[in-house]
Amino acid sequence: MVKKTAYLSSRERERGTAFFLKHAVYNGMGFTLMADTTIALMAINLGATNTELGYLGSAIHISGLILPFVPVLFGGVNIARLFYITWLIRGLVCGFYFLVPFVGRERGMTIILTVYTLFCLTRAIGASMAGPIQRGLTTATATGDLVARLSVRFNMSALAGRILSAAVMKVRFLAGLPGLLTLELSGMIVNTVSALYLRKIPCRDKVERTAVRSIVGVFTEYVFRRDTALPLLLTWATLCIGIMYAFTIPFLSRAAGFSDSLVFVYTLTATAASVVTAFFIKPFVDRMGSKPLLVVSNTLVVLLSLAWAMAPVSTPAAGFFALGFLTVLATTLSGLLINRLVILTMPEQDKVNYTAMYSFFGAIIALAAGYGGGLLTDLGAAAAVPYLHQFSFPYFCAAGIALGSLLLTGALRDSGSLSLREAAGILLSVRNLRDFLDLYQLDTTKDPVRRETVLAAIEQSSSALATAEIGNRLRSPLAAERERALKSLFTNPRPELLDDVIDDAQDRHSYTRATAIFALGAYPGERTVELLRRLLDETDRVIQSSAAKSLARIGDVSVLTTVAGRSADPSLSTLCRINYAIALTIMDKSGAHLRGIFSLADPAMGQRSQQSVLSTIARFLGLEPALSEFFHAENLESGSGIESLLDEARELSPFLDFEHRAETAFASQRYREIWEWCGLRIEE
Repeated sequence: MVKKTAYLSSRERERGTAFFLKHAVYNGMGFTLMADTTIALMAINLGATNTELGYLGSAIHISGLILPFVPVLFGGVNIARLFYITWLIRGLVCGFYFLVPFVGRERGMTIILTVYTLFCLTRAIGASMAGPIQRGLTTATATGDLVARLSVRFNMSALAGRILSAAVMKVRFLAGLPGLLTLELSGMIVNTVSALYLRKIPCRDKVERTAVRSIVGVFTEYVFRRDTALPLLLTWATLCIGIMYAFTIPFLSRAAGFSDSLVFVYTLTATAASVVTAFFIKPFVDRMGSKPLLVVSNTLVVLLSLAWAMAPVSTPAAGFFALGFLTVLATTLSGLLINRLVILTMPEQDKVNYTAMYSFFGAIIALAAGYGGGLLTDLGAAAAVPYLHQFSFPYFCAAGIALGSLLLTGALRDSGSLSLREAAGILLSVRNLRDFLDLYQLDTTKDPVRRETVLAAIEQSSSALATAEIGNRLRSPLAAERERALKSLFTNPRPELLDDVIDDAQDRHSYTRATAIFALGAYPGERTVELLRRLLDETDRVIQSSAAKSLARIGDVSVLTTVAGRSADPSLSTLCRINYAIALTIMDKSGAHLRGIFSLADPAMGQRSQQSVLSTIARFLGLEPALSEFFHAENLESGSGIESLLDEARELSPFLDFEHRAETAFASQRYREIWEWCGLRIEE
């Protein structure tokens, strides 16, 4: 029996992704009900100070201090199992919140701070397993898509949690602590369900059993490597910005005068922005890369932070809702893009130590940011600067950090990322944006009808994106994809791809060689003419006739005599006859060779082949009505085709005189008599 490695099979990855996505759904609601706004409002109801609120806003990150000890405490434990156990525990510890109503303010705050710290510690251990699990469930080219899908499900569920929270807090007898504790209980139940899905995720990775490795050593190993240093710095900067924005709930509750219920309504708007962001980013993140989008998101954060800092507290609620929507959209976008970079740059063999290191230093930074934000808020209250409010200084700090992130983004190396100019060319052009989204649909949809529709749209577009996709398909090992791409180049020639077409046309063993020669008929020029003339001397008759047809289409009539001579060969296949018929109808401007062109439809070929040759000749000669329509009618019902043909030809006296004889001969299957009569008319 073959021993499996730690890497998962495609089926296991697919199954694991499905369970992880289901976990994200329940986790989004559980986290929303147990933590975040619920805890902030619980503390505000007990009269928490700004520094206490600052700690609560940063505690979720401060708990990363425990991660360096994970390899020692849990070495050899399966990553997914550890994730599951810690997730169960983080929900159970929330039961201690129910002691808060029975003690005073100080003890109540002590319980909130202690329990929330335990919640964050257990969450930190479990969440540190999420990155390695995601790394095992996806490939490098699909990492951004998985991150976005998880975010969509988490935030859609969080949105439902916000709605439930707002509804509960609107109930009069549940206002204040009773309602908040009801939300905690609901969150504990949902959190347990989310943990059960973690247990089902296939995973053979284990926590590396190591001694406590010098966290400084791990830090110096990765912080001086450019590929990991910048993502780490951007992660910590985004962390600080998020902590500064944690003061938004106290700002709305204390300065703007929002009720608890209205605060939850505000968070609905913010969560909706997270959902919109995740949906928006899915088509772009893996194809466009993180760098250009980070420039946009960081620029927005700078501007929006300044807007929050200078917004009057008397601003209508709708104004704060709009500002919050845009802010969460920008910060969520930054977070998702940086999360993708961290996962991509995570070392293959040292994932847990790496995660512990950046979480540990992130915790120290978060602790400083949390208390710093509280002190800045106190400073704002004491300074009473005109046109500013007491929470303005944390927002100014967020603007400064975002500006620094913007500068760091310029030095970021993101393999495969588009330049800012290329990204702007896509986002600011309706045509390019449509093509970009079509390419995303082509990558993700399995519906054959939808794929055909998208492919047709790409083939008709003249954008650089469409050209690049057609070029990719020309290099596909699948002959069907190459053939379709080559055919599209005849109707929509792309000069950038001429070299690829020529390479295929010259390859004697290419399955699509004849189609490539056909496509060259749309590329007039010396290189094309020279190659097609050489191909006219190939031993393969299909290649000869295809070259003749393409020479005719690009306007080279110098080989007319050669083409006319070869077309008279009675052993030609139907395909070769059609190719030569097309070539002659285009090349022979004087009509010298057209008199005998219908002889290419040899009766010995059989009815279908004759029809194909004659219909093609008639079409390229521009004859009206189309001969193919008469053949089609005849194939559907015997006799109807000849009747339609004679109806059309009655205005000419020879056909009127011959009509009765033709119908009789046709009914008696004396086709030779009709054929000979037509031959005489040609001679006349």
